[in-house]
Amino acid sequence: MSTEEKPLHVQVAEVLGWKNCRVCDCQSCHGNDWVGEDPKSPVRAIGNQRLVEDIPLYDRDWAATGPLIEKYNITSVCLSKYLWDTVSDFRPSWIARADSLSGHGSSPLIAICNLIVANPERFREEALNA
Repeated sequence: MSTEEKPLHVQVAEVLGWKNCRVCDCQSCHGNDWVGEDPKSPVRAIGNQRLVEDIPLYDRDWAATGPLIEKYNITSVCLSKYLWDTVSDFRPSWIARADSLSGHGSSPLIAICNLIVANPERFREEALNA
């Protein structure tokens, strides 16, 4: 499956170092259809593998994305008031920034996720060195 076919939260997880991301084929996925191996999870003694866990919904869950915002000093700003001429033309638009990098989206979380996915070298390096 190509990166473009994966949901945004899975793309973020892969940038952050998650491995073996895939669609869950079990009945107990807790509403999240994607699972993977978190690089911060302990390795099991048998088989030297990490536990398979639900991938956090970074594009929808502030609790999952909040620690990334703090760790990477990410800011977000709503641009909507600058982007419309009439009420019928209103479209929410957000920009997220970290250093000189930026990402755009229809919500703050989507803008932050797009920032991370568009700049994997910046976020992957820190994630693996954390």
